[in-house]
Order: sequence, then structure tokens, then C-alpha cells
Amino acid sequence: MKRIEFVVKDKTYGIPNAWELLTPEQYMDVCRLLVDFAAGKYSVMEVRLRYVCQMMGWNPDKVKGDVAWQNLYLLARQADFMFEIVYPAGTLDGVPKDIREQARKTEPADFPPAYSRYLSKQEYKYRIDACFAKQLIPDFIFDKQQYRGYEIRTDFDRITCNLTAVQFIEARQILSEIHGSTDKLPLLAAILYHPGTYSSAGAHRLAGSFKNLDPVLLQAISINFQAFTAFLFTRTPFSILSAGKDEPLPAICTGMLESLYNLSQDGIGDLTAVERMDCITYLIILRKKLIESVKTMRDYKIEKTEISEKTGLPIKIINKILS
Repeated sequence: MKRIEFVVKDKTYGIPNAWELLTPEQYMDVCRLLVDFAAGKYSVMEVRLRYVCQMMGWNPDKVKGDVAWQNLYLLARQADFMFEIVYPAGTLDGVPKDIREQARKTEPADFPPAYSRYLSKQEYKYRIDACFAKQLIPDFIFDKQQYRGYEIRTDFDRITCNLTAVQFIEARQILSEIHGSTDKLPLLAAILYHPGTYSSAGAHRLAGSFKNLDPVLLQAISINFQAFTAFLFTRTPFSILSAGKDEPLPAICTGMLESLYNLSQDGIGDLTAVERMDCITYLIILRKKLIESVKTMRDYKIEKTEISEKTGLPIKIINKILS
């Protein structure tokens, strides 16, 4: 459920239970809790409890009595949008599909006894579950200057974003290099909030100043962009571009930046025009060329296994393209 609703004295209250329902201010509050969680200050349940209290304007230090704590605990258990539960590989292979799906969000103790006993014995962990297409840091003020972020729209069953192709690619590259470090977050923010016409050199210069941004704001910007890319590559037709890409990209997929330059060579436009096209248009073209390459290779009687090796696509995706 995307909202947690409850009634007190005939009045209905609601708490957002989805990233998309948060206001920018609420999103920053959540990110502050997540930063404290990552630092080991709070447990998952403490984050949820504090989140509910923040949304309702309650002071957790003033909650008194067993009944009040039980009610707060019940509300907090429903606030499950921030985290997912991850089990070791293969743990859920023999579990029915509906249980596997529930296991991402449901505590082992809440399953029927047979599954509860099994799951409770596994070494599961929690991780941030952020996959959404909404700009939750539309702008910020730093050193008396306003920096505006990229826009995302999903109305009318369409998705658009005004990030340029080169911004999107460079930002994704930074994400791949972070690995839990915060050193490159100022550069990520500078890429995504670069004022005016974008340039890599300009973003690099701006990153020096952005070292002084609030660390929580930097993390919030990072989480927001990670969530957007996760949405693009799991919940849209662009998922084909990341299918089977756990390993390094094979020869035909030499990387998005190289693909950007290849589009210029293919006559899509000069390098500047290609770099400045919006990222969604770029992904549409990239997807189209990947599908065309699969069909062309098959026309030349290349085996599907070899097509898979060259493109990195699983056989089931190749079959779907060729059907």
C-alpha cells in the first residue's frame, strides 16, 4: 500500500509509504535517517519508528505507555518502502513464487511457521529499496545561488527527462565508482545540477565548491539518481539495455560513452548535438540499435549463443526480439 491510513477519534490520518508520495522536505528527512542507519546509529525498525513520528509530528521521546508503543510499532512495521530484505543467492529457489515476492518486504517472523522457521535461519540483510521516477531535490541554494536539478515527467504514460545524454552517462559512471565512498558525491551533484549549458570541465570545477554541501544533501542527490536509473532499467522498455549485464560489457556493447560517440559517426548528428540530446532519446536510439544488431546477426545465421556472447543479452531476451 502506498499510504498507511489509520483512524483516531473518527479522524483519518495518512502516512506516505512510497518514495513518489514524499515532498522534497520529507525526502530529505528520510535521507537523514538513512544516513544515520548507514552509520549504525539506528536499526531498520528505529528508522521506521522515527519516520512515522516525523510524518505525524510526534516526539518519540515523549511516547509513553505500552499501548502507545504497540500502536506506534504497528504503524512502523507497515512503513516498508525504504528497505528490502535480501537473502543469500539460492535461498528462495525452492520457495513458491508468492512467498518469494513477499519475502522482499516481509519479516521472516510474519510468515506461516513452515516458512518462518526456514527464513529466520538464513543470513538475510536489509538494503535501501529505491526505484522511482521523480525528482525529489528539484533545487537547492548554495553560496547564495540557486541550483536547479533535472526534470522527470511520467504523466500520460510517457517518461521524459531533460538531462543530456552526456550528463546521464557521466553521472552513471560516477555511481559505478562510488562503492560506498562519499568522495565523488560532489562531482555527481555537480554533473546533475550544472547550471546553463553542460560541460564536463564545468562540472569538474563546480565539484570543488560542492565539497562544502551538506553531506545529507549529497547522499539525497545520489539516492534520487540511483532510483531513477533503477526505474529506467527495470520498469521500462530500456531494461533490455541492462539485461544480463552483471559481467563487464562484451565487445558489441563497449559502454554508453563509446556508444554516444558511435552515434555521431553513424550520422545522428555532430558530437555536440549527440551529447546534448536528452537522455531518454539517447536510450531510445540505443535500444533500437541493439535490437537491430540482434536481428542482423541472426539474418547472417549467427547462432543465438554467439549473439548472446556478443551482446550480453540472455537467450530468452534474444528469443523475444526474434519472435
